[in-house]
Amino acid sequence: MWVSGPFSDRFAMRRDPRIDLLRHKSLHLSRSYGFEPVIHTAELLDAVRTDWRTCRPRVEWLAEIL
Repeated sequence: MWVSGPFSDRFAMRRDPRIDLLRHKSLHLSRSYGFEPVIHTAELLDAVRTDWRTCRPRVEWLAEIL
């Protein structure tokens, strides 16, 4: 259903169940290492690099669409 007028867009946005997705202003990816033994070693850098490489396709995808 198409409605035109000064308030039609706001009305339609209130009815859309996905409107909350449009209100997001930021996005982050994270991984918690908690109290794993790796946080006290130099291996933490390798773990962070591995996680960053895992997230890279998502970051590139977002860069393309935004």
